[in-house]
Amino acid sequence: SGETTGGPTDRAPRERGAGEGETLFVAATTSDVPMGGGSFPLQVSDDLAHWVRVGWVFPEGAAGAPSWAVSDFWAPEVHRINATAYNCYYAARNTQGVLAVGVASAPTPLGPFSDRGTPLVLPRAENGVGAIDAHHHMEAATGRRLLFWKYDGNCCGRPALIFAQELSSDGLSLAGPPKEVLRNDPNSWEGPVVEAPWVEWHAPSGYFFLFYSGSVYNVPTYAVGVARSRNLTGPYEKHSLNPIMHSPEDPPPAGTFYGPGHCSVVSPAASGLPHWSMVYHAWNASDTQQGRNMLLDRIHWADGWPALATGGTPSLTPQPLPSSP
Repeated sequence: SGETTGGPTDRAPRERGAGEGETLFVAATTSDVPMGGGSFPLQVSDDLAHWVRVGWVFPEGAAGAPSWAVSDFWAPEVHRINATAYNCYYAARNTQGVLAVGVASAPTPLGPFSDRGTPLVLPRAENGVGAIDAHHHMEAATGRRLLFWKYDGNCCGRPALIFAQELSSDGLSLAGPPKEVLRNDPNSWEGPVVEAPWVEWHAPSGYFFLFYSGSVYNVPTYAVGVARSRNLTGPYEKHSLNPIMHSPEDPPPAGTFYGPGHCSVVSPAASGLPHWSMVYHAWNASDTQQGRNMLLDRIHWADGWPALATGGTPSLTPQPLPSSP
């Protein structure tokens, strides 16, 4: 038809994708689903609009599943390291009840994945504050790899922080100290939370753009903001027009989507498609019991900043496919 709706393509509480030629991959949160039932479903697409489930990062009984993780399997991202290595970064709760970032590697984006055996990021015990929402970014100009992750301070009455930390060349270990790149502003729309970092280089403007979410994930004020910097590790300047993706109203009318967040941004260079796109999740105001829905809307660039073609709210009418001119 040449069009796709702004509605759900699958139940995906958190989706993060990786391009591989003309095939696009997405991995989704499984939350409290036991490891024996499989964790992090994998789907593939060639147009960002139509998806087919093809397996799991950690299938039932997988030998490579993390022995240190017991629950809360959140926020997976699969990234290409080289032609024969793919890493999946994710969060899970360890046997001491603390959230930590893990990493598993595989020879293909569909697996089989083997966890490194211990958490990649585990903050020092501080009132139970953990680490979640890991994002991998490779700086094309230098080849260095960085891990962006969230210090989950809002769980325990502390600031929410996003750190950047250099990785080894294979992306399986840390190679430098963490550097704070973003902090929540409790007096703004962000409230107690910043999380879900995703970084893109935008060559025409000469900036790195850090997309992130703020507020609380299950309320209408949850939204997407963006900050930019000339340097990958900051300092980052928050956009004065944040949030750039948000709910249409509060309370949200029936038939709309609210609480958009935890986005992945897909560039033409990564997808082979002609447009920038934002893939994100949101709640259906008419049926919150079905979980969050994976949605997609087009990004355009204006005055050196990204903006949503919808004007900043999830689309409700048919939209051009990402492959359309």
